[in-house]
Amino acid sequence: MYGDKTIVTKNAITNSIYSLIRDKTKYLLWTDVKQIINTYNNEKTKDKVKRDILKRLYRRFIRVNVFVSNTKMVKDTYKDYVRYKFIKEDYHLKESIISSLDNPKSIASDSIPSEIETIVKSFEFVIKAISYIPEDSSKGCTYDIARDNTICRQILKNILTIEHEKMKQLIPQSIPWNDEKIRVSTPYLDYRIQFNHLKKVMKYRNNNDKGITTNDDTKKKSEKKKSAITNKLDLQLQAIGEFDKCLIYLNKSLGTRL
Repeated sequence: MYGDKTIVTKNAITNSIYSLIRDKTKYLLWTDVKQIINTYNNEKTKDKVKRDILKRLYRRFIRVNVFVSNTKMVKDTYKDYVRYKFIKEDYHLKESIISSLDNPKSIASDSIPSEIETIVKSFEFVIKAISYIPEDSSKGCTYDIARDNTICRQILKNILTIEHEKMKQLIPQSIPWNDEKIRVSTPYLDYRIQFNHLKKVMKYRNNNDKGITTNDDTKKKSEKKKSAITNKLDLQLQAIGEFDKCLIYLNKSLGTRL
């Protein structure tokens, strides 16, 4: 009925290309999500209740990991990124670096969503990214949805690609991923704690605006070699910093916290 390469179970219908989930309830947001948001935003709500809500959302993010990619490396990157976002990231600090060094109005928002709202919208973004509707056979409103899903999927792919590049710098092959050395390494501080890559981007832009340049001809050979290594690291920081800066602007536009 479904073809030789199709596997049919009580939970899904799967072939080499697609998976059709029979019961998608556990992968989607709850029907009373608005009520949950209001509960979280209520000043009288106890911290334990708020933590429970965040845990429920966290489990949703992790659960959909199976649909993010067929590649283990990509799925692992996604899980690590979600854990970092929920457990360690100081997003307000990350955002304040851009707003303090750039034009504050450039990332201003008329209506600032609450923390829980940005997380919910981020999950909705991920759901769109992992939901497939073929564009070539869609028309009208369905095509718009299909195209929107494709854009979300491309953005998520780019985010995970950059995160994988960060992880390659954070975790040298000779150091186990859970080693304490990672927590005190310079790349970890740059990308995860102090966000020096964002500061580097803004400093580089400000220097260009002021016309500040350096003359390598006056440097000794040893200084030039050291400078070349430093410049390579700076370029890496700037490239990833530019991406993260644009991601912050995107979050402001969408009300997300990707």
